[in-house]
Amino acid sequence: MKEKGQHRLGIDAGAQSIKMVFQNGGSQHRMRKEHKGEPMQAFQQMLREEGLEKHLSSAVAAGKYARLLSSKSSIPLVSPVSVLSGSLKKPGLSEIRYLVDIGSSALSLLEVRNGTLYRYETNSLCAAGTGAFLDQQMGRLNLTYQSVEEIPIIKVPPSIASRCSVFAKSDLIHRQQAGYSIPQLWNGLVKGLAHAAFSTLFRGVNVDSDVLIIGGLANNKVFLHFF
Repeated sequence: MKEKGQHRLGIDAGAQSIKMVFQNGGSQHRMRKEHKGEPMQAFQQMLREEGLEKHLSSAVAAGKYARLLSSKSSIPLVSPVSVLSGSLKKPGLSEIRYLVDIGSSALSLLEVRNGTLYRYETNSLCAAGTGAFLDQQMGRLNLTYQSVEEIPIIKVPPSIASRCSVFAKSDLIHRQQAGYSIPQLWNGLVKGLAHAAFSTLFRGVNVDSDVLIIGGLANNKVFLHFF
């Protein structure tokens, strides 16, 4: 984030929501709002509600819709790579070699060696392996963000296709007919997604260091278990 006096405003305009962090001296305020396909409208509403319009001169933006926000409000952009690499310079994180960012529409991996960017990997335009894929399947299973938090980890769930939403739908129907429960189906979906994400990013690399995971799926305990 760019500093101007004591005020700093960081904006992440993601595929699903707008996240903002406002720092004023030693205090920090975090905000999040789903934009439902209208990122600019959600962003302006957040600014009004939080009284942050006057602090745009100290703001920077990143994320899928950052360019849109910048074009409408002249907020400087920061690249995803610089944001991720900057994260690894924070106290306590300098020993971490791999940083994985898993959001609702993208996967990315940043590998650092000796303090220098060594490798950057990302997924294709397909949403398979991302949070958006799970959002689709949540609707089919009548689950919500709140209800999935209560689902326990099932170590050996049924296998469910995670590379294609059409195949996933077919597998879900067949597994339900076979008598599998909603928690079992959810674990199968998430396990398949976690394995797909891992293979997409690491591509057979021997992971010999700690991995820091950020993004929306970092809050999914089932995903973290299988990843």
